[in-house]
Amino acid sequence: MNILDALVISAPVIQQLLKGEATLGVINKKEFLCYLPSEKIDFGIKTGDPVSPKDENLQNALNGKIAQIMIPTEVYGFPVNATSLPIKDENGKVIGALAYAVPFERQQKLDNYMEQIYTIVDDLQEKVQVLSAHSQELAASGEDVKEQSASALRDSKKSHEVVNFIKQVSRQTNLLGINASIEASRAGSAGAGFKIVATEVRKLSTETSDASEKINHSLNEITSSIHLLLENVEQITDSSNNQAVLVTDFSEIIERLSTISDELKAFTNDLLV
Repeated sequence: MNILDALVISAPVIQQLLKGEATLGVINKKEFLCYLPSEKIDFGIKTGDPVSPKDENLQNALNGKIAQIMIPTEVYGFPVNATSLPIKDENGKVIGALAYAVPFERQQKLDNYMEQIYTIVDDLQEKVQVLSAHSQELAASGEDVKEQSASALRDSKKSHEVVNFIKQVSRQTNLLGINASIEASRAGSAGAGFKIVATEVRKLSTETSDASEKINHSLNEITSSIHLLLENVEQITDSSNNQAVLVTDFSEIIERLSTISDELKAFTNDLLV
């Protein structure tokens, strides 16, 4: 018994090991010594049929090459992987071939699933990039608002200084009005006109002081609002920076998912071939 005879005897067991999905054939240089179709794949061959010289897959195997072809979906309704292995005797001479064909629909489904995964990963990457850009813009805007608020706070402090100066001038003017009124009283009737001017000066000083108080009150409210705005802007800036970090981490996770998807596809391809 040579190796071809052993393969013919073993063919039914080999088919069972392949879960009955594989179509098997054992050939010598001229004919099929054994042909076992599967439930899904049948090439219409019978044991004893001659080996067709037009069958490149089998002819390549008889020439000592491992041959493999993919039969398109249109033939059986699903893709088929057909492989032929050269069989050699103890002297290394090719004496025949073992041919088998298995459905490739699982690989097709896997490819479809992987394509969906790739599409999802691409969409996630695109959305993460957009989110990252918005986060950076928001953080930059927050920094701008923070700087503008700080500048407004500095300006409000300068306004306080101006108001304090006006109040000081108002006090000095009021003192001058009081002194002028005293001097006008001493001058008697000759100082009557000067007394009127002194009264108006004191009146103007009082109005200026009241206006200064109102301005000072408004400035205090503005300053309080700016302080609150600064606190809120700092919180927004911190949140934006934290969001940018999270986006970066999320992007790295997506990259790892993409890498794992590639490795999974390569691994399953090796299993199904």
